[in-house]
Amino acid sequence: MQQVLLLGDAMVDAYLTVDPAGISDEAPVVVADCLGTTREFGGC
Repeated sequence: MQQVLLLGDAMVDAYLTVDPAGISDEAPVVVADCLGTTREFGGC
């Protein structure tokens, strides 16, 4: 087991890759298919 010491804060940004599938019948919003996610250290 590996030990980790964290000083301060750690933030991770999550980016979604989507493909627009159309407009919702119930509200004026875009319906999208999720193609994948990417996570990177962030918080600038």
